[in-house]
Amino acid sequence: MRSPGRARDDRFLWWTLVLAVVLRALPLLVWGDGSCTRDECTYVQIADRLQAGRGMTGSAGWIWAPGYPAYLALHGWLFGSYLAARASQILVAVVVTVLVYGLGRRLFDRATARTAALLYAASPSLAFYAISLWSETLYTATLLGALLALAAARDRRT
Repeated sequence: MRSPGRARDDRFLWWTLVLAVVLRALPLLVWGDGSCTRDECTYVQIADRLQAGRGMTGSAGWIWAPGYPAYLALHGWLFGSYLAARASQILVAVVVTVLVYGLGRRLFDRATARTAALLYAASPSLAFYAISLWSETLYTATLLGALLALAAARDRRT
């Protein structure tokens, strides 16, 4: 018999994940692929240069962190379009929702975990980031993964 305390058994979390997907996928389906804005354009230009074999190059006098342009270049190589990154970022946002839940559960309690996951899933700003070609969703996943790893290491130490 499974423990009722496991995240995979929490129906509230599952419904929160459904909400996260709907709030991100629906605008993407309705508005489709708009033109790039600000940082998106820069990321696409750098990804184009990476795909062309020019390596990591600067843009507008700045040297950008290579992670997100490489992520876009990989999508361009695999799917023929950088816009596929928007769809994969919806999946990353689902992972982030689970990480938020996990961190809230590990550091506080189930009610905190549920509230934090719901706030992340329902945030219009964070939903926008997930369906744009901006790096926030990937870097949030990286940060929360690192925080959970630190919390787990702390728990093992004690």
